Amino acid sequence: MPHILTPLQKKVVGYPYRPDSLLKVIAGPGSGKTEILLRRVHHLISEGHLKADEILILSLTNKAVDNVIDKLKKNVQELNDQVKYSSEELDSLIDKLHIHTIHSIANKIVVEQDGIVNILEENGWRGLMKLISTGSSPTGTASYETNLKKFQQLFKNIYYSTDKVAPKKFEQISSIMKRYKVMTNDEMIIRAARYLETYQNKSKNLEDGCEPQEVDSTIVDIKSKIKVIFIDEYQDLYPSLLPLIKQITIGKQLALFGDPNQSIYQFLGDNVSFLKSLENEYKKRKSDIKTLYMYDNFRNTPEIISQVVEIMGPNLVHYKAEREAQNITLKSSSNLKPIIMNFPNSNATCEFMIDQIIQAVTSSAQLSDIAILARTNSEIQFIANILDKYQIEYQKLTAQPTWLSDPRIQFLIDLWKVIYLVSKEKYSDSEISNEEIQNIQSDFSIIVTLGALQGIRSTFINKLYAECKEFNCSIWNYITSETKSKRLTKITTHKTVKQFIDELSPYINNKEYLYEDNPIKLLKNVCDIAFNLPYTHLQFKDDVDRMSFKNHLEDLFRTMKACMMDRPEDVPLLEWFIETYFEYSIFLHNESNSGYSNSRLTPSSACIKLSTIHSSKGLEFPIVFIFENIFQSFPIENSVLYVAMTRAKNILYMFNVNHPNIKSNFKYPSVFPLAKKKEFWNYYNTTLGRKLTTPNIEKYLLLMQKYQVIRNHQKRWFGTTRIMPSLLRGLKRVPK
Repeated sequence: MPHILTPLQKKVVGYPYRPDSLLKVIAGPGSGKTEILLRRVHHLISEGHLKADEILILSLTNKAVDNVIDKLKKNVQELNDQVKYSSEELDSLIDKLHIHTIHSIANKIVVEQDGIVNILEENGWRGLMKLISTGSSPTGTASYETNLKKFQQLFKNIYYSTDKVAPKKFEQISSIMKRYKVMTNDEMIIRAARYLETYQNKSKNLEDGCEPQEVDSTIVDIKSKIKVIFIDEYQDLYPSLLPLIKQITIGKQLALFGDPNQSIYQFLGDNVSFLKSLENEYKKRKSDIKTLYMYDNFRNTPEIISQVVEIMGPNLVHYKAEREAQNITLKSSSNLKPIIMNFPNSNATCEFMIDQIIQAVTSSAQLSDIAILARTNSEIQFIANILDKYQIEYQKLTAQPTWLSDPRIQFLIDLWKVIYLVSKEKYSDSEISNEEIQNIQSDFSIIVTLGALQGIRSTFINKLYAECKEFNCSIWNYITSETKSKRLTKITTHKTVKQFIDELSPYINNKEYLYEDNPIKLLKNVCDIAFNLPYTHLQFKDDVDRMSFKNHLEDLFRTMKACMMDRPEDVPLLEWFIETYFEYSIFLHNESNSGYSNSRLTPSSACIKLSTIHSSKGLEFPIVFIFENIFQSFPIENSVLYVAMTRAKNILYMFNVNHPNIKSNFKYPSVFPLAKKKEFWNYYNTTLGRKLTTPNIEKYLLLMQKYQVIRNHQKRWFGTTRIMPSLLRGLKRVPK
């Protein structure tokens, strides 16, 4: 049965539907934000205010969207207490709801108008960088060509600037992107907004009840059918999304759910200015604007909340309003304050943390209850190395699968794109016109893959592109033509290009290969091609690097199998994979049982979780360690620290956290007698719905031996000689 709504939650769920209005729900951590959003969706449908297909739910991240989808069916089924819908009707109702990330709905709009487009990945950026000639760079530094991040930022500044003066090389890159339907995520947002605006303007010029003909369904749905739009985690939105959000929400009731204190993506743009601009749009139309608050907290103990307030206090947005709010529902007290400690070095920090983990597991916690959070990936890797040393299983949590950002895996996918796109062009039933030659999509994939090979310089890519424009032919036809390719003569370059052609031609020249449906064969073939080419990223640095690639290759194969199982009968596997692999990879990544430990043998349900603070947003854990390297020179931002602290349900540790308001409240060498606190563990298990298990010295010693803690402690200043006697005495006093 669903829980009984609190007074604050009832206000949100029952708020009336009004067209062209803005409802902003400020919901603190643990307030049941996503559940209440879904309860409001159910309320609007069940009370007859709206149909399911008139509701659109958006969020910025795939993780937030998957969280909504995961909870949706469970919540709707629980609320179906009057057996109003059959199981089949429930499934149909849920399927009719529109649930997307903001970028995925923008992609749908653009693809319906322009056909398949290429969104720039890291390898794509590197391919574009090859179009900057060697020698002086746009910034005047010779090393600039290899600095991908600087290149991306400079390109963004120039490409989206109103200043019409831009380096010629960037004009060329812009031309190439338009020619091959290549765009950044920001450009996709802008294009989608323009298409919606065009539809809006056409509609104004027509008689009432008339609609423009031959307009694609997503635009029609948004402009003509959708009546209410929910945006989850609104604090993540940033100004460059505003053109699209404005167009999507015209005339709709917009319900924003989020927590401004968790605005941790400020590097993307200012969320406050975004919200102000959005509210001004509603004010211009004299629309209703209402703000509701949900300060209930079913997650954090009062002790954790008090520590958050003590550290950040008035720096919190709506701090005063929250302090003065009435009828707030909170968890009962645990009588355990957060543990804040500073250590002389990172190894000492980790050793104490290992000891606390063992005490927690001894006392009835599970490894999967525990999360270790840090600001940076390098800190997470340091912790992972320590856990490996102790042979403790862990799982790294990421916002999306790590293999998606592996340039080696992207290179394999780009090779598939070359094979598929060139073959499709070669075996097309219709003759390709001169205009279509100007937009051959395989050209960009060839620039990306060929440009990644050793010996292929920027000057060659520049000349190749210019020659193809002059002869009005595709890059593949140019490099496979002996008479034309000789114009680009250079022995080393010619050898590499010939090798590239020789490796790919057998698959391109075999028309049947387009319809190959064996994922093992496809993967083996593309790996053979890649390893035979002079692609330096496949020269592994060490065994760790080799194992990382192997693991990512396995993840790629799993995604291929998922695509194969779900593809339409008339669509070849290679085509379906290229078009959908990102969506399938995210789906597999977010499946509850899909994660495995560092050994890839232990299920994620039996592992400690490691995560950057940014990737942990939206999650919760019974026990949280916030870890910082002692050499971390920059203080942690208030919003980032707020997110980290509020992930903890029952126990919070903060080690070496660099913040002006944080002081250690726990001095070494005293041992925190975690395993002695019987009343706390009773509380802990009750809040998690578990039976109480009594701590015992035998289990503690067994775990100390299993993880080799005693041996590792003996040579440390912080070792067994100081900790063990006190700890053992304390544990012996714990009643069995």
